[in-house]
Amino acid sequence: MVTPSNASNKTSNDITPLTFEISPEKILSLCQTEIANLISTLNTIGKLSPPACHFENTALAMEKATSLFGNTLNPIIFLKYVSPKPEVRAAADTCENLVQQLFVDIYTREDLFLALKHTAIKGSLLPVQESKLLE
Repeated sequence: MVTPSNASNKTSNDITPLTFEISPEKILSLCQTEIANLISTLNTIGKLSPPACHFENTALAMEKATSLFGNTLNPIIFLKYVSPKPEVRAAADTCENLVQQLFVDIYTREDLFLALKHTAIKGSLLPVQESKLLE
């Protein structure tokens, strides 16, 4: 699981390779596991007190967690469009719908909004590149 403290430990080398030999059950299991991991990470961020919020443990941690989430599931969701097996396409479609709903839920979470708001207040202390993530 990626948390605000270990999000930087994972790298782009952790991208899930595309394989056509994945079962529908494995697709759904992986999708549910990754969703649960992301929610857990975001819950940790959302629980931060205002004074504890800073760029690395809010904005950057959220960006890394959602990027790694996408890097893991995008190859799986891609199978919806290219797999020759209808059951794999259906499972990938289900995963894509779950992910879309998850992102609607994420961007309507008040706790995450407030964590980012408290971080943005401190944003004047950030270098230009990092401050762009708070715009």
